[in-house]
Amino acid sequence: MTFNQKQTQFSLLLQNIYSKEEAESITEYVFQELLRVNAIELRQKKDELIPADIAEQLDLILKRLYQHEPVQYVLGIAYFYGLRFVVNQNVLIPRRETEELVELLVKQNTLPNPKILDVGTGSGCIAITAKCLIPNAEVYAIDKEENAIRTARNNALLLLQKNKEDKFVTRDIFDKSWWGSLGKFDIIVSNPPYVTDGEKEQMQPNVLDYEPEQALFVPDSDPLKYYDTIADFALEHLSPNGKLYFEINEAFGPQTQTMLHQKGYTHTQLYKDMQGKNRIVSAYIA
Repeated sequence: MTFNQKQTQFSLLLQNIYSKEEAESITEYVFQELLRVNAIELRQKKDELIPADIAEQLDLILKRLYQHEPVQYVLGIAYFYGLRFVVNQNVLIPRRETEELVELLVKQNTLPNPKILDVGTGSGCIAITAKCLIPNAEVYAIDKEENAIRTARNNALLLLQKNKEDKFVTRDIFDKSWWGSLGKFDIIVSNPPYVTDGEKEQMQPNVLDYEPEQALFVPDSDPLKYYDTIADFALEHLSPNGKLYFEINEAFGPQTQTMLHQKGYTHTQLYKDMQGKNRIVSAYIA
Protein backbone atom coordinates (compact mmCIF):
# COMPACT_ATOMS: atom_id res chain seq x y z
CA MET A 1 0.00 0.00 0.00
CA THR A 2 1.29 3.46 -0.85
CA PHE A 3 1.30 6.46 1.47
CA ASN A 4 -1.52 8.00 -0.54
CA GLN A 5 -3.65 4.87 -0.30
CA LYS A 6 -3.02 4.57 3.44
CA GLN A 7 -3.84 8.24 3.94
CA THR A 8 -7.12 7.84 2.05
CA GLN A 9 -8.03 4.73 4.05
CA PHE A 10 -7.16 6.48 7.34
CA SER A 11 -9.31 9.51 6.49
CA LEU A 12 -12.31 7.44 5.33
CA LEU A 13 -12.33 5.45 8.54
CA LEU A 14 -12.15 8.62 10.64
CA GLN A 15 -15.14 9.99 8.75
CA ASN A 16 -17.26 7.49 10.67
CA ILE A 17 -16.86 9.67 13.75
CA TYR A 18 -15.73 13.06 12.38
CA SER A 19 -16.82 15.32 9.55
CA LYS A 20 -15.00 14.87 6.24
CA GLU A 21 -13.09 18.12 6.71
CA GLU A 22 -12.04 17.29 10.27
CA ALA A 23 -11.09 13.72 9.38
CA GLU A 24 -8.88 14.95 6.53
CA SER A 25 -7.26 17.55 8.78
CA ILE A 26 -6.53 14.99 11.51
CA THR A 27 -5.16 12.55 8.94
CA GLU A 28 -2.76 15.08 7.48
CA TYR A 29 -1.68 16.13 10.98
CA VAL A 30 -0.95 12.51 11.96
CA PHE A 31 1.00 11.69 8.80
CA GLN A 32 3.08 14.86 8.94
CA GLU A 33 3.93 14.45 12.62
CA LEU A 34 4.69 10.74 12.42
CA LEU A 35 6.90 11.16 9.37
CA ARG A 36 8.25 14.57 10.48
CA VAL A 37 7.52 16.09 7.08
CA ASN A 38 5.61 19.13 5.87
CA ALA A 39 2.58 19.08 3.55
CA ILE A 40 4.66 19.38 0.38
CA GLU A 41 7.05 16.61 1.44
CA LEU A 42 4.09 14.39 2.32
CA ARG A 43 2.59 14.83 -1.16
CA GLN A 44 5.95 13.96 -2.68
CA LYS A 45 5.85 10.61 -0.87
CA LYS A 46 2.32 9.73 -2.01
CA ASP A 47 3.36 6.98 -4.46
CA GLU A 48 5.98 5.41 -2.17
CA LEU A 49 5.20 2.11 -0.48
CA ILE A 50 4.53 2.59 3.20
CA PRO A 51 6.98 0.69 5.46
CA ALA A 52 5.46 -2.01 7.67
CA ASP A 53 6.53 -0.34 10.92
CA ILE A 54 4.94 2.99 9.91
CA ALA A 55 1.74 1.21 8.86
CA GLU A 56 1.63 -0.52 12.24
CA GLN A 57 2.07 2.75 14.10
CA LEU A 58 -0.70 4.34 12.05
CA ASP A 59 -3.04 1.49 12.88
CA LEU A 60 -2.36 1.92 16.60
CA ILE A 61 -2.93 5.67 16.31
CA LEU A 62 -6.18 5.11 14.42
CA LYS A 63 -7.39 2.74 17.11
CA ARG A 64 -6.94 5.45 19.76
CA LEU A 65 -8.50 8.13 17.58
CA TYR A 66 -11.49 5.85 17.04
CA GLN A 67 -12.11 6.06 20.78
CA HIS A 68 -12.48 9.86 20.35
CA GLU A 69 -9.11 10.48 22.00
CA PRO A 70 -7.85 13.88 20.79
CA VAL A 71 -5.11 13.64 18.20
CA GLN A 72 -2.93 15.99 20.27
CA TYR A 73 -2.93 13.53 23.18
CA VAL A 74 -2.38 10.56 20.88
CA LEU A 75 0.69 12.21 19.38
CA GLY A 76 1.69 14.09 22.55
CA ILE A 77 2.04 17.33 20.57
CA ALA A 78 -0.03 20.47 20.09
CA TYR A 79 0.84 23.64 18.21
CA PHE A 80 0.22 27.06 19.74
CA TYR A 81 1.22 30.28 18.03
CA GLY A 82 3.45 28.21 15.76
CA LEU A 83 5.28 26.66 18.69
CA ARG A 84 5.38 22.91 19.28
CA PHE A 85 4.18 22.07 22.81
CA VAL A 86 4.26 18.73 24.58
CA VAL A 87 0.79 17.89 25.90
CA ASN A 88 -0.80 15.06 27.85
CA GLN A 89 -4.00 14.40 29.72
CA ASN A 90 -2.76 16.46 32.68
CA VAL A 91 -3.20 19.68 30.68
CA LEU A 92 -5.75 21.24 28.38
CA ILE A 93 -5.07 21.21 24.67
CA PRO A 94 -4.19 24.82 23.70
CA ARG A 95 -6.92 26.58 21.71
CA ARG A 96 -6.88 29.25 19.02
CA GLU A 97 -8.91 31.57 21.28
CA THR A 98 -6.07 31.55 23.78
CA GLU A 99 -3.66 32.61 21.05
CA GLU A 100 -5.84 35.70 20.71
CA LEU A 101 -5.43 36.34 24.44
CA VAL A 102 -1.64 36.22 24.11
CA GLU A 103 -1.74 38.41 20.99
CA LEU A 104 -3.72 41.04 22.87
CA LEU A 105 -1.52 41.26 25.94
CA VAL A 106 1.64 41.37 23.82
CA LYS A 107 0.17 44.04 21.54
CA GLN A 108 -0.88 46.21 24.49
CA ASN A 109 2.37 45.82 26.41
CA THR A 110 4.52 48.96 26.33
CA LEU A 111 7.27 47.85 28.71
CA PRO A 112 10.62 46.47 27.47
CA ASN A 113 10.89 43.96 30.31
CA PRO A 114 7.48 43.38 31.90
CA LYS A 115 7.01 41.00 34.78
CA ILE A 116 4.23 38.56 33.84
CA LEU A 117 2.32 35.97 35.88
CA ASP A 118 0.22 33.23 34.25
CA VAL A 119 -2.31 31.75 36.69
CA GLY A 120 -3.35 28.17 35.93
CA THR A 121 -0.67 27.68 33.30
CA GLY A 122 -1.38 24.07 32.27
CA SER A 123 0.99 23.29 29.39
CA GLY A 124 2.65 26.67 29.86
CA CYS A 125 1.46 27.87 26.45
CA ILE A 126 0.54 31.40 27.57
CA ALA A 127 3.62 32.06 29.68
CA ILE A 128 6.11 30.50 27.27
CA THR A 129 4.64 32.15 24.17
CA ALA A 130 4.60 35.53 25.92
CA LYS A 131 8.29 35.04 26.76
CA CYS A 132 9.07 34.13 23.15
CA LEU A 133 7.27 37.24 21.89
CA ILE A 134 8.69 39.56 24.59
CA PRO A 135 12.19 38.11 25.08
CA ASN A 136 13.12 40.46 27.95
CA ALA A 137 9.97 39.67 29.92
CA GLU A 138 10.33 38.04 33.33
CA VAL A 139 7.71 35.31 33.26
CA TYR A 140 6.24 33.32 36.14
CA ALA A 141 3.59 30.61 36.00
CA ILE A 142 1.56 28.74 38.61
CA ASP A 143 -0.81 25.79 38.57
CA LYS A 144 -2.29 23.82 41.43
CA GLU A 145 -1.55 20.52 39.66
CA GLU A 146 2.02 19.28 40.02
CA ASN A 147 1.72 17.17 36.85
CA ALA A 148 0.72 20.27 34.89
CA ILE A 149 3.68 22.24 36.23
CA ARG A 150 5.95 19.36 35.29
CA THR A 151 4.63 19.53 31.73
CA ALA A 152 5.01 23.32 31.61
CA ARG A 153 8.62 23.08 32.83
CA ASN A 154 9.34 20.51 30.15
CA ASN A 155 7.94 22.84 27.50
CA ALA A 156 9.99 25.73 28.90
CA LEU A 157 13.11 23.58 28.61
CA LEU A 158 12.26 22.62 25.01
CA LEU A 159 11.16 26.05 23.79
CA LEU A 160 13.16 28.46 25.94
CA GLN A 161 16.23 26.25 26.36
CA LYS A 162 15.83 26.78 30.07
CA ASN A 163 14.11 24.75 32.76
CA LYS A 164 11.99 27.40 34.47
CA GLU A 165 11.86 25.40 37.69
CA ASP A 166 12.30 28.50 39.81
CA LYS A 167 9.50 30.42 38.10
CA PHE A 168 7.06 27.63 37.17
CA VAL A 169 5.71 26.50 40.52
CA THR A 170 2.85 24.54 42.04
CA ARG A 171 0.47 26.95 43.75
CA ASP A 172 -3.27 26.94 44.41
CA ILE A 173 -4.69 30.43 43.85
CA PHE A 174 -7.30 29.75 46.55
CA ASP A 175 -4.56 29.25 49.16
CA LYS A 176 -3.75 32.79 50.26
CA SER A 177 -0.81 31.75 52.45
CA TRP A 178 1.68 32.14 49.57
CA TRP A 179 0.20 35.27 48.01
CA GLY A 180 2.89 37.56 49.35
CA SER A 181 5.81 35.50 48.04
CA LEU A 182 5.92 36.54 44.37
CA GLY A 183 5.90 40.33 44.52
CA LYS A 184 4.33 42.66 41.96
CA PHE A 185 3.54 42.04 38.29
CA ASP A 186 2.98 44.28 35.30
CA ILE A 187 0.68 41.72 33.68
CA ILE A 188 -1.39 38.99 35.30
CA VAL A 189 -3.10 36.67 32.84
CA SER A 190 -5.30 33.62 33.24
CA ASN A 191 -7.37 31.17 31.24
CA PRO A 192 -9.03 29.49 34.22
CA PRO A 193 -11.77 26.83 34.26
CA TYR A 194 -14.94 28.46 32.96
CA VAL A 195 -17.25 25.82 31.48
CA THR A 196 -20.25 25.39 33.79
CA ASP A 197 -21.35 21.93 34.87
CA GLY A 198 -24.62 22.56 33.05
CA GLU A 199 -22.74 22.88 29.76
CA LYS A 200 -21.21 19.40 30.01
CA GLU A 201 -23.95 17.84 27.90
CA GLN A 202 -22.94 20.10 25.02
CA MET A 203 -19.34 18.89 25.09
CA GLN A 204 -17.91 16.49 22.53
CA PRO A 205 -16.57 13.10 23.72
CA ASN A 206 -13.01 13.98 22.71
CA VAL A 207 -13.12 16.83 25.26
CA LEU A 208 -15.37 15.40 27.96
CA ASP A 209 -13.75 11.97 28.16
CA TYR A 210 -10.10 12.99 27.91
CA GLU A 211 -9.28 16.56 28.90
CA PRO A 212 -8.71 17.23 32.63
CA GLU A 213 -12.02 17.98 34.30
CA GLN A 214 -10.42 20.19 36.96
CA ALA A 215 -9.13 22.51 34.23
CA LEU A 216 -12.48 22.82 32.49
CA PHE A 217 -15.46 23.01 34.80
CA VAL A 218 -16.94 25.31 37.43
CA PRO A 219 -20.19 24.94 39.40
CA ASP A 220 -23.34 26.41 37.90
CA SER A 221 -23.82 28.21 41.20
CA ASP A 222 -20.44 29.96 41.08
CA PRO A 223 -19.27 30.37 37.47
CA LEU A 224 -16.86 33.22 38.31
CA LYS A 225 -15.18 31.54 41.28
CA TYR A 226 -11.70 31.62 39.70
CA TYR A 227 -12.08 35.13 38.28
CA ASP A 228 -13.23 36.47 41.62
CA THR A 229 -10.22 35.10 43.50
CA ILE A 230 -7.66 35.95 40.79
CA ALA A 231 -9.05 39.50 40.66
CA ASP A 232 -8.53 39.80 44.44
CA PHE A 233 -4.97 38.52 44.06
CA ALA A 234 -4.32 40.99 41.24
CA LEU A 235 -5.56 43.91 43.36
CA GLU A 236 -2.66 43.20 45.71
CA HIS A 237 -0.07 42.16 43.15
CA LEU A 238 -0.43 44.36 40.09
CA SER A 239 2.18 47.07 39.71
CA PRO A 240 0.96 50.67 39.21
CA ASN A 241 -0.68 50.72 35.76
CA GLY A 242 -0.46 46.92 35.67
CA LYS A 243 -3.10 45.02 33.74
CA LEU A 244 -5.21 41.91 34.27
CA TYR A 245 -6.27 39.68 31.35
CA PHE A 246 -8.83 36.87 31.39
CA GLU A 247 -10.08 34.38 28.85
CA ILE A 248 -13.77 33.96 29.66
CA ASN A 249 -16.90 31.95 29.05
CA GLU A 250 -18.78 33.83 26.32
CA ALA A 251 -21.92 33.79 28.49
CA PHE A 252 -20.37 35.79 31.34
CA GLY A 253 -18.67 38.79 29.74
CA PRO A 254 -20.78 41.57 31.28
CA GLN A 255 -20.96 39.74 34.62
CA THR A 256 -17.16 39.50 34.72
CA GLN A 257 -16.85 43.21 34.01
CA THR A 258 -19.39 44.05 36.71
CA MET A 259 -17.51 41.92 39.25
CA LEU A 260 -14.26 43.69 38.39
CA HIS A 261 -15.84 47.14 38.69
CA GLN A 262 -17.26 46.19 42.08
CA LYS A 263 -13.78 45.27 43.25
CA GLY A 264 -12.40 48.68 42.23
CA TYR A 265 -11.03 48.13 38.73
CA THR A 266 -11.75 51.43 36.99
CA HIS A 267 -11.22 50.33 33.41
CA THR A 268 -12.44 47.08 31.89
CA GLN A 269 -12.71 46.05 28.25
CA LEU A 270 -14.56 43.13 26.69
CA TYR A 271 -13.13 41.67 23.47
CA LYS A 272 -14.67 39.25 20.98
CA ASP A 273 -12.80 36.34 19.44
CA MET A 274 -12.54 35.49 15.74
CA GLN A 275 -15.98 33.89 15.88
CA GLY A 276 -17.55 37.03 17.29
CA LYS A 277 -18.00 35.59 20.79
CA ASN A 278 -17.15 37.42 24.00
CA ARG A 279 -13.82 35.83 24.92
CA ILE A 280 -11.39 38.19 26.67
CA VAL A 281 -11.70 40.75 29.45
CA SER A 282 -8.92 43.14 30.42
CA ALA A 283 -8.91 45.34 33.52
CA TYR A 284 -6.74 47.86 35.28
CA ILE A 285 -6.95 50.64 37.85
CA ALA A 286 -6.08 54.13 36.69
